[in-house]
Amino acid sequence: MMTDWIVETLTERFRWRIAAGNPLHRRLTKLVSRGQIEAAQRFQQEVNGDPVRVLDETFSPERYRLDEERQRERHSQTPISILALFDGYAREREPAPATVKAWRRQLSAFVAFSGHDDATKVTPEDVIAWKDHLLHKAGKCGTGLSAKTVGETYLSALKTTFRWAVENRRLATNPASTARVRGAKRVHQRERGLNNDEARTILAATLTPPPPRLSPERALARRWVPWLCAYTGARVNEITQLRGKDVVEVDGVWTIHITPEAGRIKTSMARTVALHPHLIDQGFLDVAAANPSYLFFNPGRQRGGSEGNPHSKKVGEYLAHWVREIGVADPNVQPNHGWRHRFKTVSRNVRMDPEVRDRIQGHAPRTEGEGYGDVSPAAMRREIELLPRYEVTAEFEAQR
Repeated sequence: MMTDWIVETLTERFRWRIAAGNPLHRRLTKLVSRGQIEAAQRFQQEVNGDPVRVLDETFSPERYRLDEERQRERHSQTPISILALFDGYAREREPAPATVKAWRRQLSAFVAFSGHDDATKVTPEDVIAWKDHLLHKAGKCGTGLSAKTVGETYLSALKTTFRWAVENRRLATNPASTARVRGAKRVHQRERGLNNDEARTILAATLTPPPPRLSPERALARRWVPWLCAYTGARVNEITQLRGKDVVEVDGVWTIHITPEAGRIKTSMARTVALHPHLIDQGFLDVAAANPSYLFFNPGRQRGGSEGNPHSKKVGEYLAHWVREIGVADPNVQPNHGWRHRFKTVSRNVRMDPEVRDRIQGHAPRTEGEGYGDVSPAAMRREIELLPRYEVTAEFEAQR
C-alpha cells in the first residue's frame, strides 16, 4: 500500500540518523512519518468520496491552536523593546526624518509613563491610562493636550509601531489597536484661509525694506515666499526649500519644479507648477537666475539644521512669526498654511478646473482615472492665469 511505501521510504532515508542514536532525529523521523501517513489517508478518503476526518490528533485544529497559544506564551516571556520595534519600523518604512524624531519622542514619553520598555508587558489598559494622562495632565501647563494631538500623533505612533510588530511576528497582539480619542468636535470660528484684508496686509509688508541685520536669504524669503504661496497654493516648506535651478522653462512656460531632491515633500512626489505672470513681471526669474542653489537659506552658514528639523522648516517658522508681528494675529487662521486654503477658495471663484487645481497643489487624485497621465505646464498656465492679480502698492511700482 501507499502508506507502507511512505513509511519504508522515510525510514530508509533517516536510517543512518536513527543508528546514530540522536533523539531529535528519531522524533523528527516519527513526526514526518505520521504526517505522511495522515496525508495519505486523507487523500484516500477524498478519492473514495468519504468524509475527510482527522485520524491523528497530532494534526487536529485543536492541536494547532494549542501550539499557537504556547508560541504566544513564549513570546510574551521574552522582553521586547518598544523603541527597538520602532527602529525596525523606521528602517523598513523610511518615514520622514521629522516623523522619526517626533514619534521617537512620543514613544519615549510612553516608556517613561509606563516605567518600562517592554512591549510584551503593555496591556490595553496601559494604553488607555496613558491616553487619559495626555488628555488631562500632560502639556506645559498640566492642563492636557488636545484630542487631535493625542489621537493623531501620540496614539498613532504607538498603534503603528505595535501593528508593524504584529505584522512581523514580533508581538502576538496590538494592545493599542482599539484605543480611540472621542474628543469634542472642533469649532471653527471662521474660514481657514486668509481673507482679503489679511492677504493684502502680508503681501504689502513683503514690499517694505527688510531690517538691516536680516540675512539676504531671510530677506528674499520675506519678499517672495508669500507671493509664491499665494499664486501656487503650495505648502510653505515646499517653497522655502526651492532652489534657483528648480525654476525652469518647459515648452515655453516658466515653472517651478517642486521635487523631493530639494527636501522632503509630504506626498514624496515631484510636480512641476507653472508660474503666474505676475511673479514673472515682478522679477522672480532674475532672483532665481542669480543663485542656482537654495534661495531662502544658506545651509553652509546657518546652524542648527538637521534632517528632523531642516533649514527650510526654520524659514517657514520665521515667516509665521513675522506674519503675526505685522498684524495677522487671528489664532483661527494659520499664517502660512492659510495661503493654501485661500488658493482653493480663489480658484473656485474663477472656476479653475478642479483636476488641474489639485495637481497644482499636490493633492491626491479623487478618482483612479484622474491619476493617469500628466498635466502639462501649458494646461497649468492656462488655469493659473485665471487667478486675479493681487493689488500692488504704488510704492512698489515706483521701485520697479
